[in-house]
Amino acid sequence: MPQRKKPRVGEVMEYAIAITALVWDTVLLDPADRRRSTYESRLRGLFQAVAKAHNQSPQARQVHFDLCSREQKEGALALTLRRMEPPQGVPYLLLSLQGEPVEA
Repeated sequence: MPQRKKPRVGEVMEYAIAITALVWDTVLLDPADRRRSTYESRLRGLFQAVAKAHNQSPQARQVHFDLCSREQKEGALALTLRRMEPPQGVPYLLLSLQGEPVEA
């Protein structure tokens, strides 16, 4: 009887992640990337990069990091991950392009 692969379960992030429209369009909907990779692989790569950046500095209110992919020829995309703590509501992580204006 063939053995089934056990699903890999990594650490669960303690925060929800919000992504700005500009990051979404740039990273996930870029027409040039559609020819080279699937939407699912780009989304998985984005979440893996976010988790890595957050886990390296989990207490930081803001982390800057670069998103690199094998498909990108012109270099990495500079991103910012911010921990948002609304007065009423649940804290979450906001992913934006570095320098992109976001409301606090």
